[in-house]
Amino acid sequence: MSDGVTLSQTNVVVGKSLWQLAFARFLSSRFAVINLAILAVIAAVSFVAPLIYPHSYATVYREYILVPPSLTAYPDQPMTEKAFSRLMRAGRYQVESLEVAEDAVSATITARKPIKVETLNKAFALGSMFQEPQIITQSEDGKQLEITAAINRQYFVFGTDENGRDLLARIMAGGRISILIGIAATLTSIVIGVMYGAIAGYVGGRTDAVMMRFVDILYGIPLMFFVIVLVTFFGRNILLLFVALGAVEWLTMARIVRGQTMSLMQAEFVTGARVAGLPMWSILRRHVLPNVMGPVVVYATLNMPAVILAESFLSFLGLGVQEPMASWGVLIADGARRMETASWLLIFPGIFLILTVMCINFVGDSMRDAIDPKR
Repeated sequence: MSDGVTLSQTNVVVGKSLWQLAFARFLSSRFAVINLAILAVIAAVSFVAPLIYPHSYATVYREYILVPPSLTAYPDQPMTEKAFSRLMRAGRYQVESLEVAEDAVSATITARKPIKVETLNKAFALGSMFQEPQIITQSEDGKQLEITAAINRQYFVFGTDENGRDLLARIMAGGRISILIGIAATLTSIVIGVMYGAIAGYVGGRTDAVMMRFVDILYGIPLMFFVIVLVTFFGRNILLLFVALGAVEWLTMARIVRGQTMSLMQAEFVTGARVAGLPMWSILRRHVLPNVMGPVVVYATLNMPAVILAESFLSFLGLGVQEPMASWGVLIADGARRMETASWLLIFPGIFLILTVMCINFVGDSMRDAIDPKR
């Protein structure tokens, strides 16, 4: 070149899209990142941890009913002695002596008739606290045995419920249900609300008036009562709960999208697309919907806690998830009935529910600030 500047010496400036700038602003907020990390931990506990956790949400431990939370292994010595004596009484054996060690129990038992090994094993099979006993010595008439049995140590970090089920395992299962209901119902409300609002805002006129009057009528109906009626008439089905909650949460979404669409109809790129003869669905898909997704994403993050709380309320009333499945609402309802005698049944599910709802709200607020073009 005549001015001595080559192409390799020029500085190329690469622009960033609105979403890239919003994502960078979101990551620059330490508060938003912390709340997002907490949500990731809760999701991992709910979906990944059950794969390696030793207890199932439906497994019943009859020896561990309403066991308090503890970081030490169960059973302790009094619990071991009580459970062993109960098993021996069930098999009609008498305990002459009993010694509890760290990992095993040794005892001398007697009976009126010669003791059969098969019958003794059946007696131990009635519980899950001990393994199959080993016979050390046996009297000549077979009516007295000296046995030893290994103790199955169990950890119940969050304690157990009134049926002897591990509370942490049930909180994990409840987290899966509550989070999936929140996501599914929110996606349902997005699909219905975005399409309904975009069509109303794009077409306008009488069509818009009729469509929005229908939304106003639905606003006048107690929506939670409507969900209760649906669940009562069509049965307490988890899939129905997904659809029902999503079907009543789309009204505000439709209004937001309609308002955004009506403002975009005055934009030059939309006017140019209409002059060029593009069909309505093409304009909505290529020009309108991408520009309204910012408010939609923000509202979706703010709507998800409302859905989770609605499901918890229905489960609290007994109209949500049914046994043996669990949700956080079901666990809180169970804990409320025993809050005076077993407070951990209410505290731990409540902590998970409150923490999840608060973190989602905080993340939604941060996303709103990040997407706001005025910032």
